[in-house]
Amino acid sequence: MADESSNRTDTVRVEISDQLPDGEPVIPLERDGELIWVFRPGHISPEAADAINGYLRHIVSDGLWEQEWDGGPCAPPPPPQPGD
Repeated sequence: MADESSNRTDTVRVEISDQLPDGEPVIPLERDGELIWVFRPGHISPEAADAINGYLRHIVSDGLWEQEWDGGPCAPPPPPQPGD
């Protein structure tokens, strides 16, 4: 969603990268105005990532998604624990 105070367009997207910590199939990377879900290869297909990115562009550009950043980088949530 656009930030009216800075005319910034917030972004959210999916990427595929082999640069994740050992054992992590997916991690969220978040900073002011941007959220990236990074998947390890083999855990999401390039076609699925492209489709998800299309949906994400739609919901962001139509104002259906909004993130409340506090002005600085955020730590990603902890990974789920067994049984969660």
